[in-house]
Amino acid sequence: MTDRGSHYHRNVIYALWRYSATAVHKLSYANAAMQKCALTPSFAGGGTRRGCSPALRCRMDFEGLRVARRALRSTLMACSTSKPEGDADIPYIKSRPYAGGSIPENYERFLVPLLFSPYAADLAQRVDVPEDGTVLETACGTGAATRWLAAHLPEDTSIISTDIASAMVEEARKNLGDYSGIDYAEADATKLPYPDNSFDAVVCQFSVMLFPDKPAGMREAARVLKPGGKFVFNIWDRLERNGFSHAVHEAVAEIFPQDPPHFLETPYAYHDLSVVADALQGAGFRQIDITVLPKTSSASDAAQVAMGLVAGSPLANEVDDRETPSLEEVTWQVRDALVQRFGAGSISAPMQAFQIVAQMPA
Repeated sequence: MTDRGSHYHRNVIYALWRYSATAVHKLSYANAAMQKCALTPSFAGGGTRRGCSPALRCRMDFEGLRVARRALRSTLMACSTSKPEGDADIPYIKSRPYAGGSIPENYERFLVPLLFSPYAADLAQRVDVPEDGTVLETACGTGAATRWLAAHLPEDTSIISTDIASAMVEEARKNLGDYSGIDYAEADATKLPYPDNSFDAVVCQFSVMLFPDKPAGMREAARVLKPGGKFVFNIWDRLERNGFSHAVHEAVAEIFPQDPPHFLETPYAYHDLSVVADALQGAGFRQIDITVLPKTSSASDAAQVAMGLVAGSPLANEVDDRETPSLEEVTWQVRDALVQRFGAGSISAPMQAFQIVAQMPA
């Protein structure tokens, strides 16, 4: 079993970006890199948690709690039968093959270990709920943060993981099939189909900054939270403080000086913390805790960075729309620019994000 004391498991975490620079439709990404062996922690002295063996779990009698949870989940799931609009228009769903895999496959292989691995673990550690608690995850993608939540939270916690893209919901269901107590639903984070006061916590991994209507997403999180409930999420700091993304953005702009792609500006644009705090307060949150999380992004070589940020993100769609040079040619031109800037072989660059916990009045 995985050592509980290890904070970062490089092959199991991702964060997710949701909306392109040129559209308000949500984008999602895959997470096939998280294998069943990635996270099965044991916890000494505290009963059992998700990830423990079935034989160990059955020693504790959770049957009564499970019956109650199933009834609660059935009530909440009944509220999510309507399908969000626009699924066919989400650029990510095209999953166009490139370089041996689709955009999400390149994302998983190259971008997940590059940018996102440390942050989901931190996020899950900030989520705490009472016994038999309920957690809603919005914009879950393919379930990377969901898996960390499932491993961190008590066995009797009910988790509903949602995404606006049906393909991502199904991928999350497939990736986390070995975890009990998790339900999945299609839902727009800015128009949640759940009753008021339904959840002890709402969690969102690297997507709030990509909502087309950010205050609406925060109001919806506040609405479905119980009194005293917490909204736990993270967002990126400005582009200039995220070295690899900034370098790729500049390199692509040099390749297309007349019509530079702008996608990489989007995930890093919601960094004014006073604006974030005002939106949270306007939604009804009163206690707001913001933590700055500087980290180092490491890559095996410049090709990993180029494949992840160019061929493994919606930037690939923007490049492809320009036709010449081709996506593959742009990817390798960016690689060459990164070698000139960071060197050959293993490279690293700073990155920075904000982790935010906002609590409703009790």
